[in-house]
Amino acid sequence: MKVGKIQITLTSTNTRRDSLFSKSIYPYIVEATQHIVDLGFFEKLRSHGSSPPRRRGSSPSTKSRNWIPAFAGMTELEKSCNSVKGVPTTNISVVLGTDRDIIRLKKMFWGKQETSDVVSFCYPENIGLLPTNDKESEPAFEILINLKQAKRQKPGRWNLGKETVFLYIHGLLHCLGWDDRTKRQRKIMLDLGKRILNQAWT
Repeated sequence: MKVGKIQITLTSTNTRRDSLFSKSIYPYIVEATQHIVDLGFFEKLRSHGSSPPRRRGSSPSTKSRNWIPAFAGMTELEKSCNSVKGVPTTNISVVLGTDRDIIRLKKMFWGKQETSDVVSFCYPENIGLLPTNDKESEPAFEILINLKQAKRQKPGRWNLGKETVFLYIHGLLHCLGWDDRTKRQRKIMLDLGKRILNQAWT
């Protein structure tokens, strides 16, 4: 599967608080993404992938996609590059949020009143799209990272930025087909995430 140019947009549900933090971790997110590209994971997107969840109560034919605009007042903080007409582009939208944001999405899409560290959505049909004159291509991957949970669970030797980039890697790997439902799967996925993080966080 050809991804073309990868464009990463980093936003936050609290732009005033997270602006400097977002700018400090953005280069590491880009670097981590490049390492994942170099490993060939985008080109070899696993067939089962990560299908978008359904909105609770919606018809099976309705995808619960493009949830990011639901957070009013959010503004874009960083973007890796601008879309170029005629160049296939794969957009990755990354949002820094809180427990409240995660709980809202969990309830909306899974019917669960709970929090977690990261939630991700994948839309394979949007990979490698050609942007039009008046509109960029839709996101192929959407990743929401819970900064509150990241702060609670980060290892003592890591700062919040490193844990946040690790959660981005973990969420993106889920989008690319990795699963962690069993102990073995989780170990493989965590080890892979740490390896990518160590390459990016230099």
